[in-house]
Amino acid sequence: MEKIYETENEATYRFQCDCFCPHCALDITVDKNMVVKPTFSFWSVPESIKSRLIYCWKMLTTGKGFEQEFILREEDRKNLKILL
Repeated sequence: MEKIYETENEATYRFQCDCFCPHCALDITVDKNMVVKPTFSFWSVPESIKSRLIYCWKMLTTGKGFEQEFILREEDRKNLKILL
């Protein structure tokens, strides 16, 4: 886990997937006053142009999106519990 953004009222933490792909991470934004529940942002993009074309075709023909599995690293489990 690393803190990637912080203001007076909120902080954003990044949890990297166990696969360590640079495009596969979970960002959690936490309100420091705990007024608003944490916000989760997940970014995942197919790497190759072929995978992107397959993704687009699947979206156009079936309406289903790209599925990505996120495996939380063991060392980040305690940090995630603290944030939630």
